[in-house]
Parts: sequence; structure tokens; C-alpha cells
Amino acid sequence: MTEGERATVNKLAATVGCPEMAAVGVPNINRAKKRLTVTRHGPHCQATKAICENSYPCFEISAVNPDKPPLSVTQIKDRVKQFEKVGKTVIISNQPYFYKKAEIFPGSAFVIGADTAARIVHPKYYAGDYNKMINILTGCKATGCTFLVGGRNVDGIFKVLDDLEIPVELKDMFISIPEEKFRIDISSTEIRKKLGM
Repeated sequence: MTEGERATVNKLAATVGCPEMAAVGVPNINRAKKRLTVTRHGPHCQATKAICENSYPCFEISAVNPDKPPLSVTQIKDRVKQFEKVGKTVIISNQPYFYKKAEIFPGSAFVIGADTAARIVHPKYYAGDYNKMINILTGCKATGCTFLVGGRNVDGIFKVLDDLEIPVELKDMFISIPEEKFRIDISSTEIRKKLGM
């Protein structure tokens, strides 16, 4: 991401009074009365409705990802358009890690796939240090955040939360979404390719 692109993302973030996040489509998101449910699965996902019944659903686009190159401003704008077309709220984040997002939106529920849940508890993302991972995620847990975990195909095998090795001290912050309520066998990247985005 160039300095100019980073400045544009930061300007978007400033519009909601939060330097780490930007929201499109909802005023004063930081003052939302209902619990925020944040998902990375796009507006094409009808399953999101089923798990956001008692909360304010938002969709999140990370401009920065620890495993991929950063998104350009053009890519971000293109992705935001798909949400604007269906009137959905979008959060644009420059935080690559969920524990940082938990600090920004304490008490939120993050809807993720089993593949992402596995990465959240992988020491690789904490300088290879298992104890550092436990300490950081314990802090994330203290903010009141939870992770709602849907099954995902991982290397051709459908995986659910029970297939993952979640540390005992963190298990209660990960909640399984039943397969009949939430199953996505295609990645957002694949969907965007099919839509020509």
C-alpha cells in the first residue's frame, strides 16, 4: 500500500472518529447500542442474517492481512461497492489481527470460518510464541469479544470448530455455528473472481 493509499484509508477512518477503522453506511458506529457482529463474508452470504439476529451486523474488509499483500485503495473501493449495492454497513480496517480489532470494538462477535479460527490460535502470528498467543488472546477475551465459527473447506476437507485444537483457556470465546445455519464452501476470493471483480 502506498503512502497515498494509506492516507486515503486513514481519511476514511477519520470520518467515524476511529483512527484504526473506517465505516461506510452507518453514522456513529462506535456508539451503536446493540452488540456489533462483524463478518468478513460478503453481502452474498444469506447465512449471515441467521446468526446476526440480536446484533448490529457489519461487514469488514481488512486493508492489511498478515498472509496477503495489502489491498490498494482501488481494490477497497471495488469491494465496498458490492456492499453499498445492497445497503450493508462496511468496516474498513487497517488492523490485520483480530485481537487488535477486539480492542477497537470490545464486546463484538466476529463471524469467521474454521480456517481463520485455526490461524487466530496459531503461534506463528505471535512471533512463534505459544505463551504470547495465550496472553494476547486472553486480553482479547477480556474485552468481551467472541468468535462465531462456521465450517469451511480446508484443503478439500470440511472442518468445523470441533476439528480444531483451541487452547482450553480460550475455548469459551469460540462458539460453533451449526452447519445447517452457516456453511460456505467457496472463498470470498473465488466469489469475486466469478463476479469479475
